[in-house]
Amino acid sequence: MSDGAKAANPQDRAMFSNLLASKPPKEAGAAAASTTASLIFHSALVAGAIAATAAVGEVVKKEEKVEEVTFVKIEEQPPPPPPPPEKAPPPPEVVKPKGFQTVVAPEIIPVEIPPPDTMATNEEDFSGEGVEGGVAEGEEVVGDEETVFMQGQVSVIPKMTKIVKPQYPDFLKKMEIEGTVVIQAIINTDGRVDAPSAKVIKKLHPQLDQAALTALTSSEFSPALYGQRPVRVIMQIPYTFKFK
Repeated sequence: MSDGAKAANPQDRAMFSNLLASKPPKEAGAAAASTTASLIFHSALVAGAIAATAAVGEVVKKEEKVEEVTFVKIEEQPPPPPPPPEKAPPPPEVVKPKGFQTVVAPEIIPVEIPPPDTMATNEEDFSGEGVEGGVAEGEEVVGDEETVFMQGQVSVIPKMTKIVKPQYPDFLKKMEIEGTVVIQAIINTDGRVDAPSAKVIKKLHPQLDQAALTALTSSEFSPALYGQRPVRVIMQIPYTFKFK
């Protein structure tokens, strides 16, 4: 090549050099690497979002799943049978001791002549020996702590040592309700009233009857004696109510 040709193309050289300098090889490689990293990062984000959406869908499906419920029919049990009624205590044993009878005038004198007594009277029953209220053919009563005597069979009748007066409601006084309540009860050997045995045999008014019962069961007596031995005795105790 001649010197004239070299001198004729200095601009072409300069333009070529500028074109090469405008895009260096290192910068082009860095741009390609950045693009690749960006693609990987976004792909990872998309994959993570898909996985998260799938997991949420599984949870929703589990929550929407209806649990099966099995109903068990329970048969109604019949009510238990009522308890058997309590047996009433047997009446107290009353004995006829060996003793004598007394003639008592009747409270009501009959107007007409009564029919003849068909039962023969035993004169020995009026000997005055033994216990009053007994009979000549009676038993020599020994008894035990549970034996109950009649009032006429004991040697000493109980006397009230602790007197409790019954309550007389004011409104009954204003109504001028008065009269006598008679209670029958057993007096134990310690002088206390056997409360379950107490009952009203002559009534007046429900509240007065109850007042008399309460007063009697709260009272105390000296014990009844059969000879020298304390015994149980059944008695009738009157309570009189007067509004004045």
